[in-house]
Amino acid sequence: MLEKTAWHNGNTFYIFGTEDAEHNIKAEGGSFHEGGFKLNLKYLGDGRYRQIEQYTETENATVTVEQVPVSETVSYSYIAFRNAGGEMIDALLPLGSKSDPDSPSGFAAQGYAEVAGYISGSYIRESDNALLVIRPNGTGVDLTMDGETVFSQLHEGMFEEIIPAFDYNGKHYLAEVTENGIIFREFSGASEELDYEQIRKQPGIRYRSNDNTEPRFAYLSSSLYSPGFFLQFSPEVLKLIRNGLYARHGHVFQNRKLIEYFNSRDWYGVALSTNRPETPLTPVESFNVKMIQIAERHLKD
Repeated sequence: MLEKTAWHNGNTFYIFGTEDAEHNIKAEGGSFHEGGFKLNLKYLGDGRYRQIEQYTETENATVTVEQVPVSETVSYSYIAFRNAGGEMIDALLPLGSKSDPDSPSGFAAQGYAEVAGYISGSYIRESDNALLVIRPNGTGVDLTMDGETVFSQLHEGMFEEIIPAFDYNGKHYLAEVTENGIIFREFSGASEELDYEQIRKQPGIRYRSNDNTEPRFAYLSSSLYSPGFFLQFSPEVLKLIRNGLYARHGHVFQNRKLIEYFNSRDWYGVALSTNRPETPLTPVESFNVKMIQIAERHLKD
């Protein structure tokens, strides 16, 4: 399953080579701006490997290919890296292209998809209650305002990394997802030279989430996401996303802030009334919770 295939964790990708006579496997990869990333997996038997040399922090981790069941006939595969205590510390998901990360379905396309997913959603502008809907579309996003839909190409930043910046009505905007919605801040000049801290000092255009009847980040119940996808969010938003998955199953919170947030959403009241007792997370949701926790640890460190 690993041979001659490409996998990613949202920040880096790896292409696995053919296993040797002892079933050991090597992989090479890179990120948006540098190469030389290596994975050397020593076969331990029973489908397990030991990561004996790598560019990042998963050296000596136990590596296995695992499955997330979606239905009785369909499962999603991922590569899990676990520490000595069995805790997952990283995960790789398959790329659309099996051999060429730069192809239209490869790592660059994955980057566009993850950034588009970061800013997508339904929002209401605080200044005048105008409705804005953002949906991923190829290498950009569709922005729907007042019934009119406009496509906007996502920008590339330093080292050609894809960033949550887009054009609308002839202006450049950088997007920041917040606990309550999203903020668009205007900038000028080249996106690869952005001063993020300076831009964030601007008040920007604020939108609140239009998530009264449908849970925010609902797509996390249907698709697997990498640790790198969740690293785009702040720790505060990640906490909200993680607890939001439990809220959909009728979880009763003790934290005052979470109680106030979810009690203000109609869909949560429905979840409470229909999920007594609380229903368990689906396998896809459980996987995404683990990926959120990996991202939270990275941000904390």
